[in-house]
Amino acid sequence: MSKKRSLHFRFAESKDVDLYFKWANDVKVRKNSYHQNPLNYDNHVNWFQSKLASIDCRLYVFLNAKNIPVAQVRIDKAGEEVVIGISVDESFRGLKMGVEMLQQACGDYFKRKSGKSIIAYIKMNNKPSCHIFKKAGFSGEEIVVINGVKSYKLSKNKSPQIHRLKNN
Repeated sequence: MSKKRSLHFRFAESKDVDLYFKWANDVKVRKNSYHQNPLNYDNHVNWFQSKLASIDCRLYVFLNAKNIPVAQVRIDKAGEEVVIGISVDESFRGLKMGVEMLQQACGDYFKRKSGKSIIAYIKMNNKPSCHIFKKAGFSGEEIVVINGVKSYKLSKNKSPQIHRLKNN
């Protein structure tokens, strides 16, 4: 008997623009962001629509067993890197869903795209996020400076099994 997942995802749609705006403007999300000012709604709408249309970006909306949206994961090609970000709705933080979400999103991305690794940039003072990414299989812990902030650069590599399955 297979274990039923407590979380599942769907890809974001235009109707999710306000949900993403709410999540992106959350106080803790802004605090852990490299751009901490609150977002302008019109700019957000333009950004969101461009990300939905981009072949280089995947926006995952995670839902719980009751089909309530609880979080998002974004995987986006930025220059030569594929970068991941995550935010959890304030009402669902602390429920230990982050690892499962990161594993599902990365697994799906690696099946669909040819990239060999996904990069996470995490501020050094954001210990909970760093812990979750490491538990989800990210490693490396290179120290970099982004916008004047010391940060960890972690990476998750495509497993050979996923590569073999895709090519069979």
